[in-house]
Amino acid sequence: MRGRIRLARGDRDGAVEDAERSLACARAAKDPQILFPAIAFAAEALAGGDEGRAGALADELLAELVGEATGMWSFVTLAWALLDLGREQELLPVLAEQNPGRWVDASVAIARGELVEAADIFARIGSRPDEAHARWIAASRLVQEGGRAAARPQLDDALAFYKDVEAIAYLRRAELLLPASA
Repeated sequence: MRGRIRLARGDRDGAVEDAERSLACARAAKDPQILFPAIAFAAEALAGGDEGRAGALADELLAELVGEATGMWSFVTLAWALLDLGREQELLPVLAEQNPGRWVDASVAIARGELVEAADIFARIGSRPDEAHARWIAASRLVQEGGRAAARPQLDDALAFYKDVEAIAYLRRAELLLPASA
């Protein structure tokens, strides 16, 4: 959790340090319920700076998750990492084997690039950080595609959450879209 907070506040080095420590402990424990989320977060934390290592961790987890129900808590985090790496669709075959549920549905939406749908699912779940992240990415993509008017409500929702939790790095990143969404 501290690693996630550090990532949101712009301390990527601290987030990676937390991810590495968590991963080492999880590998020693050898329990999939501990290991899978640690691998997923390490991949997400590294995706912004060490794509090679992030990709290797994503590959490891994708292989482990095939037919594995205990990985459900890792799907969303892995989906974010794969999205950052431009490989989000690689998660779809793993998700196709899972029991239906809102977290799986949200992960499928991310893997398909349906970020507004993912954000709406996260809103129903009550996962505000994931909702804001999905809305920010949706706004970014809408701006790139020329959908400025559609981007603004997504961006406003993400900005409101980031301000509330002082997610400085995410707030700055989202604020960069303000002129483009006007």
